[in-house]
Amino acid sequence: MINSQIKENILRDLNKLPIELQKKVYDFINALLLTLPKGNSPKNVLSFSGIMNKQDAKEISTIIEEGCEKIDEDEW
Repeated sequence: MINSQIKENILRDLNKLPIELQKKVYDFINALLLTLPKGNSPKNVLSFSGIMNKQDAKEISTIIEEGCEKIDEDEW
């Protein structure tokens, strides 16, 4: 969550810049966003550990194998 004072200061200062520099700030923000880690952290993934019993896991595996691992040669 962004600190509201920081956000206000950024917006105030951004409005003082000409449009060309505002575009550079926008490009910089997008470049920073690309550096952020993607996906879930191991901690978040581990929180799902053990929530499914073996029978449910087997059923899902069977459904995937029967429904997703087939090639329909007439499809193309």
